[in-house]
Amino acid sequence: MDDIFEEIGKGIARAIGFIIMDIVYNFICYYIGWPIMKTITLGKYPEKVNYDYLHSYNRQGALCSFLGLVVSVAAIIIVTN
Repeated sequence: MDDIFEEIGKGIARAIGFIIMDIVYNFICYYIGWPIMKTITLGKYPEKVNYDYLHSYNRQGALCSFLGLVVSVAAIIIVTN
């Protein structure tokens, strides 16, 4: 009986972790990467503002989110060293 509750707890913890990481990647990293991408490309890219929550479902949003993730990780590495 304890194994059932343990597996349910693992599933709930995995779901909460996925939701948190999804929010971090799709929201925080996107809004960090968007102005950097606009600055690097001199305003040409991304072409339109994507107001939906899931920015990584299109190529422009995915690139902005990835750039935001890279910049965030680099800033953390620089600050901790």
